[in-house]
Amino acid sequence: QQAVAAAPVAAGGTGKDGGKDKGRSAPRVTCAPDVVTFTTLIAVCGAARQPDRAFAVLTQMDRYGIAPNARTWASLASAAGASGQHERALSVLELIRERGERPATEVYNVCLAACARARDAEAQEALLAEMRACDIGGTELCARPDVGTYNALIHACEPARDVARAEALLAQMQAEGLRPDAVTWKSLVAVAAAAGDFGAARSAVQRMRRAHHAADVELYTSLIKCAVKAGSATEALRAYDEMLHAGVAPNVVTVHTLVTAAEKSGDPGIMPRVFEAYRKVRSAGKARGNGADGTDADGSSASHGGSRRRGGVIPQGSRETQLAWVFDRLTAAWAELVCTAAADGGEDDAGTVSYTHLRA
Repeated sequence: QQAVAAAPVAAGGTGKDGGKDKGRSAPRVTCAPDVVTFTTLIAVCGAARQPDRAFAVLTQMDRYGIAPNARTWASLASAAGASGQHERALSVLELIRERGERPATEVYNVCLAACARARDAEAQEALLAEMRACDIGGTELCARPDVGTYNALIHACEPARDVARAEALLAQMQAEGLRPDAVTWKSLVAVAAAAGDFGAARSAVQRMRRAHHAADVELYTSLIKCAVKAGSATEALRAYDEMLHAGVAPNVVTVHTLVTAAEKSGDPGIMPRVFEAYRKVRSAGKARGNGADGTDADGSSASHGGSRRRGGVIPQGSRETQLAWVFDRLTAAWAELVCTAAADGGEDDAGTVSYTHLRA
């Protein structure tokens, strides 16, 4: 912002000795901010969760006589929405209208996302109705709902675990001639996973494949989570096998989720598959040239003092830290499952097999 305040700066040509060239006029170069400069500043303020400064940049932009474009307005609304100020994000639409302009679809989509974070379904419905009412006139200036619009609406169904509404929005989207993209299907799976509706999640994945969209580790892990929430360790392992068959490698979150599946099922026989997933994640890190995996040669935790982590959230930090954390949780779950099985008079075969995987 200080650099922008100092512009424009004029510079003349210089000779070999640093002085003005004689006998010819030097070109005049002006360094002045433009719409990209200010839009970038607003986006940076948004990323820093400083909406007040973002709106101050808009005022500064007006002083330079530079008109905001759709990306500028979208960045401004995003700055407010990301800070939890969805009503302020909606005020951006009014600012645009005050200038005699129509808000672009891009701006509406950002406002819809802001309302989703605030769980303001009423405001979302009003925005969508406003976009459709404009579209009735058939003018090119209208902000027509697009794939991004419906993606924001479907994503908003996740906190409410409203699978029925998400499916209805998908049907409405397709009825309007819009083709769901990979984000659409991922959002739908996330909604189903939040609701613990494994049938809906699997259906979404199958339809995604038929639409020729490749599923990634995030989507498969969401499917595994959904199976865990539905109480089916068998379906969780089936989803894991489908992921491997598709050539998608698991990540730390996948291992974390499989541990939860084993804990909830109470079946130590699942643990060999969990150790297998952990080894794949660890090996993938080494293949990328990242030799450290957060564990000592004997498989014990390095830098964590041997502490055991039950449940919880994967910690922020390096990949090595996360691997060490999930390894601690994995071994703690394995030990408890085997001990419980032994106390109940069960066989210790699963414990022996799991220990073999632990040593490997």
